[in-house]
Amino acid sequence: FRNLADVENPELILPRSAHFSFLKASEMLKVRLVWADLREDYSVDVKDVEEKITDNTIGIVGIAGTTGLGVVDDIPALSDLALDYGLPLHVDAAFGGFVIPFAKALGYDLPDFDFRLKGVKSVTIDPHKMGMVPIPAGGIIFRDKKFLKAISVPAPYLAGGKVWQATITGTRPGANALAVWAMIKHLGFEGYKEVVRNAMELSRWFAGELKKVPGVHLIREPVLNIVSFGTENLEEVEQELKKRGWGVSAHRGYIRIVMMPHVRREHLEEFLRDLKEIITR
Repeated sequence: FRNLADVENPELILPRSAHFSFLKASEMLKVRLVWADLREDYSVDVKDVEEKITDNTIGIVGIAGTTGLGVVDDIPALSDLALDYGLPLHVDAAFGGFVIPFAKALGYDLPDFDFRLKGVKSVTIDPHKMGMVPIPAGGIIFRDKKFLKAISVPAPYLAGGKVWQATITGTRPGANALAVWAMIKHLGFEGYKEVVRNAMELSRWFAGELKKVPGVHLIREPVLNIVSFGTENLEEVEQELKKRGWGVSAHRGYIRIVMMPHVRREHLEEFLRDLKEIITR
């Protein structure tokens, strides 16, 4: 976006729920980040995004599955806004990209987030999360090749200078790309749909059980397969859980539990027993 925009002091508008990697990108690319406020449901406030658009704005970011809560922004509204102002919209679907399509097929009410929306110009997706392949396997998809060309540089010593690279890292193994291809071929759409079905159903069961624990409150009802909760003395609870072997962390004032494919109900039942003992003792 920066390379295609004729702007001296480029700015990118993104939700306060955005991943910290945007901070690293901002430092490297010298793009100022403009943070948009969140609504009560923790999705981005589209009106606030619009109010922050200036002549320096080079693009807008929407999140399809936030890190902390799994919230999906109103991507269709952001797409319309981007089109109205002639700006590109980037969708961070690193987590939700391998959840939302299958959840929608299962009947969950979730918005479109991809190239069906004309304002969306790029989407990031991480198969190494719910795609079930080894790290690292993150990727970005562009609507138009012009965006890829804008960040590509030639490698003069390869194929007579006909090879271009568009990533920060240079030489990399191809095993991860092969792993992505193999897993998609192995599971297919129906296979991933079953993975997501289990994760979504488990999330809703777990959220319901958390509500029964005295002193525990949900931050919000789960949207995808992430359940986050708070309690008094959160850091003490976190430390006590760690002593019992639970690898949890307090994220922005709450503990998040992600229902990855390997998580089973019996794991969560054991976690709930420990949590109740810690809180009620």
